[in-house]
Amino acid sequence: MLNVWDSNGIYFMIGYKDNIQIKTLKDLRVPENRHQHIPKDEIIELTGNKIKNEFPRKLCRLALWNDKNQQTIEIIFNRISLQHKKYR
Repeated sequence: MLNVWDSNGIYFMIGYKDNIQIKTLKDLRVPENRHQHIPKDEIIELTGNKIKNEFPRKLCRLALWNDKNQQTIEIIFNRISLQHKKYR
């Protein structure tokens, strides 16, 4: 499904779960003096045997700290081109 959406120019965002197998290709460090609510910013690829064949392209993985719930929320999305312009 991700490949169909991406091939049709549809941007998507999915929640990251521990059972999703990934490989970090690039760790995009967020400046320490800015945006402490973003502890992780990475370019990744999916590495599970089936999913890698279904979706071989690069994705973004972002972790966001939620003060209200005191937890980190991790998301994976396909809009790499605009990923960093908002907070850098």
